[in-house]
Amino acid sequence: MDYINSTPAADGFRMPAEFERHQGCIMIWPERPGSWAYGAKAAKKAFAQIASVISESEQVYMIVSEGRKEEAAKKWLNNGAQPTEVVGKIFKAAGIEK
Repeated sequence: MDYINSTPAADGFRMPAEFERHQGCIMIWPERPGSWAYGAKAAKKAFAQIASVISESEQVYMIVSEGRKEEAAKKWLNNGAQPTEVVGKIFKAAGIEK
């Protein structure tokens, strides 16, 4: 494996502020057993609710493993979001362009 002896800042990257113009929000579906207690049941409900609210004003990209796509889409849809596209392991919910 090749390593780059550089930093993101030196390569022209930076972390924008929350209020700056951006293409959307990236979320990762909670599912790792070592990270989430009780099958992440409460976390999945919260993530679906948060994604639904965010998707009212911008794109939401939900990264989810192949085996959990149906579960994530169902929970998300039950909270009013409209996943519009599945790209590999990423769901994209329609958002409003500002």
